[in-house]
Amino acid sequence: MRDSLSDEEVTSVQVADSKVAALSDLTVLSRKFLIPYRGIGSLTLIGPIDMDYKRSISLVNVISRVLAAKLTDYYRYLNSNHYEVH
Repeated sequence: MRDSLSDEEVTSVQVADSKVAALSDLTVLSRKFLIPYRGIGSLTLIGPIDMDYKRSISLVNVISRVLAAKLTDYYRYLNSNHYEVH
């Protein structure tokens, strides 16, 4: 899945053009997002050819933003001094 996106692409939609036999009749929608302090994440949605593309792309965009924000908070917490002093 990671190989389906080139370095300059953020979002990719492949409709029934996969070289993998199991994915040849499906849509593969992929999106890269930045995980601060860690690197690049990838979110992929696999669905039927006749799905609502506008809605699916919007949902993947929103989910990737929320996931990036939550992972940013999580890794910031891990890197911080979070010891409690009594």
